[in-house]
Amino acid sequence: MTWTPVVHLDPAFGEPRLAALKAGLDEISANVEYVLEELLRIRLRIGVPVADDAEAVFIDFRACLYDVRPEIPNLRDKLGLGTPGQPQDPGIANPDPRVTAGFIRDWLHADFETLHALVQRLAAGKDNPGTGLAWMLVAESAANMLNAFLGMVTTLEELEARIPTCA
Repeated sequence: MTWTPVVHLDPAFGEPRLAALKAGLDEISANVEYVLEELLRIRLRIGVPVADDAEAVFIDFRACLYDVRPEIPNLRDKLGLGTPGQPQDPGIANPDPRVTAGFIRDWLHADFETLHALVQRLAAGKDNPGTGLAWMLVAESAANMLNAFLGMVTTLEELEARIPTCA
């Protein structure tokens, strides 16, 4: 039996939005990798416990991105934009693209809550020179990441608005 999507979006509408989702993930990923590299470089200046705490949050973010990235091709298939009859994941149990959009949004949102808590902890101790340095590094990248995520959320909302309610 050939898998067929229940939605067929116009590629002129869908493909740029899928590209925007990928670009958002790429922006978040670039910031994650930058922070992890910088943490290695300044580890002793900021203090090992602070560095370990920040590193753990960004390593978890990296793992989240690893899980989210394959959902974009799955979303492409569910929106009827992939190769007909050859989905990225032939074992997809639920053909509703809103499910995949929800995975992308929810998984990232959970890691952003953890990142926000880290930024708050670092901000509370920013009078300490090491913690202040970590706060500057993390807060700037977190802002970049959040902007990318908010753009992704807007894109997901645009896509979901085009999905018929019966899908």
